Amino acid sequence: MKFIFKRSNNISKEEILNVIKQDQFFLDGKIKFINYNAKQLAKPDWDLVGVDENKHSVFILIKTRYYDQLLFEIFNLFEWTINNLKIIEQLFPQNKIDPGLQSRIIIVAPLYSAAFKNIISHCTKLNVELFSYTGLENEEGKGILIEKEKNDRNGNKPDINKNLVYHSKSLEQLTDDEINEFYK
Repeated sequence: MKFIFKRSNNISKEEILNVIKQDQFFLDGKIKFINYNAKQLAKPDWDLVGVDENKHSVFILIKTRYYDQLLFEIFNLFEWTINNLKIIEQLFPQNKIDPGLQSRIIIVAPLYSAAFKNIISHCTKLNVELFSYTGLENEEGKGILIEKEKNDRNGNKPDINKNLVYHSKSLEQLTDDEINEFYK
């Protein structure tokens, strides 16, 4: 059996959120999401808030398009996070966030400029992880390809660490040949 995909620009923020909540293996660690009301934190900009297995607070921002001002938005959100981590810890004591650990900030967007990735790599105080996504679809349904961007100072290309989340058919149902065909 062979699958043929075409790019889809019809991927909504809600679809990406659902994929991350349901299957977060591509985020490099298990994250327990905190079911929070943005009004509790007085900062509705974070799409997801959680705690990873090492007790780091994790803040996830999802964008459906890239824009240059995203860098300033990240800086503002990071500053807010530093100033309010103690409050977050107190609001959610059951999650045992360690305020002494640096927060992880995860940005998921369709793409990033080379300059953006380079600037982020020089911000050593920020623990920012960049993920890019591509919408895919065929007659069977929609899918999302999510890749971790390698944002190092040498401008290296991303690792070949591609992850496919396909809504209509579970990964267990896909054969090795089908997956290999996708990556060609």
